[in-house]
Amino acid sequence: LSVELEEGPLSRVTTSRGTRSSSKGTKASARNKKRKSEPEVSSFAVVIDDDDDTPIRQTRRATAKKPKVSHSSSTEEVAGVIAGLVGESKTPSRRGRSRVAASPVPSGDESSQRRRSTPRKSGKKSVVQILLTGIEVDHTLKAQVKKIGAEIVEGTPEGFDVLVASSAKRTIKFLYALSMGAEIVTLDWVTESAKVQEILPYADFQINDRYIERKFQFKLSEAVQKVRNNKRGFLDGYAFYCCEGCIPNKRDLELLIKSSGGDYLKAKPRTVRDNCIIIANNDDFKERKFLENLGYDVFYQEELILHGILKQDLLFKKYQFSH
Repeated sequence: LSVELEEGPLSRVTTSRGTRSSSKGTKASARNKKRKSEPEVSSFAVVIDDDDDTPIRQTRRATAKKPKVSHSSSTEEVAGVIAGLVGESKTPSRRGRSRVAASPVPSGDESSQRRRSTPRKSGKKSVVQILLTGIEVDHTLKAQVKKIGAEIVEGTPEGFDVLVASSAKRTIKFLYALSMGAEIVTLDWVTESAKVQEILPYADFQINDRYIERKFQFKLSEAVQKVRNNKRGFLDGYAFYCCEGCIPNKRDLELLIKSSGGDYLKAKPRTVRDNCIIIANNDDFKERKFLENLGYDVFYQEELILHGILKQDLLFKKYQFSH
């Protein structure tokens, strides 16, 4: 908790005293000034920082009535007044499963509103955050993004608004955006928005990749709708342990599992757990042997998660591991 006080009477408490004079009139005037000089409590700003990857800074103002402070009062008494006001300004933070924020641009469908664990900073205008996959960032693209008042974000952040993709190829970013229920559009959305210098509706630029949809037997629009209708995620209630030889790597699988509502086990299980799914492949012979000795007799391929995100379903029979 950090408290920033605006400059004002509270930052320094002083008591003005009249100067003695040989004349009685001057002494009386000084006594009158002494009675009237009482420190005033001015408004102050309380800045509350939540310890999180994305800090939340909220500026709140509180005013207090002028307390009666005698000239003999110490600064500790005034500090007590401040402490009480700061205590009243604290609000508990909320945490939940990672979700993307509701888009600042209405798409015409209430179900397209997305969830996000990291709220926008209050007091500032929301900036549309764009995640890219399969697209090279050049000066032209940067200029177009700047024209519409948006920004490009790197990595796989919790708080982004839209994924701009070259196709529906199963990149980690694409699967992550889909598991979050994010808007997924083509590069034309940026280009056309830049022409009119405003953000156009996402619905007019949805990805339509029939080749990928036929290959993996899914419908992107249906998958997105399923994610948005299922607040908990299709992996809710399951725990996953991924062996070392998994492809993609364990870090990427952890990201996809958590964003789909599942629990990720970083440590190798030491006992048999209910609803615990082991992801493995041919290179994980030693780990599989160890887990088999514990009592795990069924293992699954990585596609259980990767294809599962596209279908929003767990295809156990199809992706059970063959010894």
